[in-house]
Amino acid sequence: MSKLQPIDKTELSEYSISLLNRCHIHTVSDFLNEKSEKLQNILKIKEAQVLDTKKLLRQIFGPEKQTLAQLFSHWISDGCLYKTGIDNLDSILGSESLQSGSIWEICGSSGVGKTQLALSVVINFVISKALPVLYIDTKLDFSAVRIRQMLESRCIGRNVYAGIMQLIKVERCLSAQGVLNILENFEKEMENKNATVMNINLIIIDSMPAAWFLLKANEDQLAGKWLLSRLTNLIYKFAQKYYVAVIIINLSVPIMTDGPLNKNSGDIQTQDSEEYDDPYGENAYSQERHQNGNLRPALGRYWQSVPRLRLSLGYGSKLELDKDDTLRYITVINSCYSATHIKCPVHLTAKGII
Repeated sequence: MSKLQPIDKTELSEYSISLLNRCHIHTVSDFLNEKSEKLQNILKIKEAQVLDTKKLLRQIFGPEKQTLAQLFSHWISDGCLYKTGIDNLDSILGSESLQSGSIWEICGSSGVGKTQLALSVVINFVISKALPVLYIDTKLDFSAVRIRQMLESRCIGRNVYAGIMQLIKVERCLSAQGVLNILENFEKEMENKNATVMNINLIIIDSMPAAWFLLKANEDQLAGKWLLSRLTNLIYKFAQKYYVAVIIINLSVPIMTDGPLNKNSGDIQTQDSEEYDDPYGENAYSQERHQNGNLRPALGRYWQSVPRLRLSLGYGSKLELDKDDTLRYITVINSCYSATHIKCPVHLTAKGII
């Protein structure tokens, strides 16, 4: 803290400061932390004068007072609020759209367009922020051709194609352990302050079921649970320590038919089955009965509470699809930030999800 200096038209004259120094009060911090009664006795002034002097020192040397609105404005201007670049989705999420430290899940039925939504967010992020993205592909279906088609449809110049593709760091793996190996290596590089890795502010995992469903056999179920727990620890560390946003692609599965097969009868086990017969606790009924009321996110009870925001991508009604087969709806299923069970229409086009 700064040393005490004379200030014109105040009680802090050179003589006053010399008196304070004799009493071991040398800095602004010493003065502010000292009892007013002692300062009155040293300087022979009234309590009101001491309080006025302290107030003046706080104004000169203290932190600038900011309202929450000002702090939020600075936070946005510093680039911490990324947004998805999908207007309707950003509109319903408002200030709680994609931001540093977000942990999102996008779920939906097979073939509805979850990967296209993820690719759209990636392209919008790379174009708007010019920052790299780590894309973990567990289905081996990441398509550079599709990325190029999306860029061409948006009338983006060919001269920037290569630059955009270089910012999408694709890692391919076929197992849950492979996903963890990639993330653990990412963690090491972050701790070693690797400049390239430190610039990554968004991670996409597409998709979880493709890797974790391989571990649903009885002999692998404990390994699957452990790997899921380890994954949760890692993504929360990335979000809280390094402010990296994470988006995970998951599958919506039928509530009544997603149990392991009964070994004796071949039937699907019911919700009354023992937990050790259900690798991820998936026979339990979920409260998240979205769309037609018969689907829920895969990976079980433990995973249900992990994402801070869960979005569901689904089709419209049959009548709507007959009129426009590109129509999809994004619904907020769970959120730590905003209202739930609100939805917005989007379209799956050559440009991606818009």
